[in-house]
Amino acid sequence: FFPIVFVFSRFARFFTKLVSGKSTKKSPYITREEIRALLDLPDTITSDDDEDRRFDKERVRSIIRYAETSVGSAMLPLADVVGLNETKSMSDAIEIVTKNDYHRLPIYRGNITNVVGILDLKTWDLLDPDLPKRKIEELMLPPLFITPKQTIHEILPLLISRQERMAVVVDEYGSAIGILLLEDVFEDVIGEPHEHTATQLSGTKGKQVEKPVPHIEHIGEDEYLIPGRTSIIELNEELHLNLPVNESYTIAGLMVNRLRMIPKIGVSLVIDKYLFTVQESDGRIVTKISMQPV
Repeated sequence: FFPIVFVFSRFARFFTKLVSGKSTKKSPYITREEIRALLDLPDTITSDDDEDRRFDKERVRSIIRYAETSVGSAMLPLADVVGLNETKSMSDAIEIVTKNDYHRLPIYRGNITNVVGILDLKTWDLLDPDLPKRKIEELMLPPLFITPKQTIHEILPLLISRQERMAVVVDEYGSAIGILLLEDVFEDVIGEPHEHTATQLSGTKGKQVEKPVPHIEHIGEDEYLIPGRTSIIELNEELHLNLPVNESYTIAGLMVNRLRMIPKIGVSLVIDKYLFTVQESDGRIVTKISMQPV
């Protein structure tokens, strides 16, 4: 969180000076309260030369939301992650990396829930003619394990300090349930990164996809179509709801937890005075849910 805060502290001091005409006390950082104070600034501030300067409040809200978001809400689920068994050769790893245009692979023992390391193959590594002869464990990095209940605020400094910019999210039994990538965190705040991420098979076998970006569609008066993976925190913020954030990370997970089963298409549930109805499901996960007032 502190690197983002550092950047936006420059905005804070700039706008404070414009509003008050006074210089702010010099400091390399800005507090979270000062960031929230920025949201009270007018949308447009006109300087002496009559040139408008707009402050991107939505971006600041995204930063605050992400700082307080749980890892479980931001992670890439394990079902969407491709890894490599530790018994495979470096040639196998090179083939996956070059074919799919990403450079990091979780290395697992037995099955992918048991991650034992991260293989990070940069461009200069791939240019080494002797790379196929090397063993995976020679270049494998120890994984950073985190829990889904930790916040982005807590984890971000750790991610930045890591060479591979990746953490493995584990449950209470130590089994991997997802990964958290530094660029995915930044993407939600400042836009799409230039680096490809290690995303995995979805739908047709062999087809690689980027991390899905939930998009809430307004399909009628007070009616919305919501991707099942939309986080509860994001849904509350975007649609001004008050759904419980401690029961599940996503809206699909909340329905599954409340119903105690994987609901079929057409199954409905009332939560916080809103009717949620499953519109799409593949029998394993709920992919689309409609929402409207009761």
